[in-house]
Amino acid sequence: MQEDTEEKMFKDLLSDYAQPAKDNGFSEFVLATLPQPQSHKRLKSFMVGGAGALGGVIALTQLKGLWTYASGVKIPKLPAIETPSMEIGTLANSSLMSSSYGPLILGLGMLLTLWIAQVLIFGDGV
Repeated sequence: MQEDTEEKMFKDLLSDYAQPAKDNGFSEFVLATLPQPQSHKRLKSFMVGGAGALGGVIALTQLKGLWTYASGVKIPKLPAIETPSMEIGTLANSSLMSSSYGPLILGLGMLLTLWIAQVLIFGDGV
């Protein structure tokens, strides 16, 4: 019974408000003449891909300097823990980077980074 009285009060409150004005189909005409929204997924993919490729090229130009810098850095030995000392720059001299698999692994890492960036920026719909 209480729900009926609340509903009646609500309907009475809303009955005082004016109805929307009739526009004789003007709103439908305007909506029909507007251009349909276009999807820019392809453009977004090219933009992210181009930015990723440009970033990858810039990063590749800096790798030699990074390896040179990293090879001069030595990790100090910890007295309490007995671990063999290791230089940070050993990756640059390793057989992995000197073999033909090094650039392949680097390229796959760049593609993975690009894919993650696309998913984070544009969602799964790219």
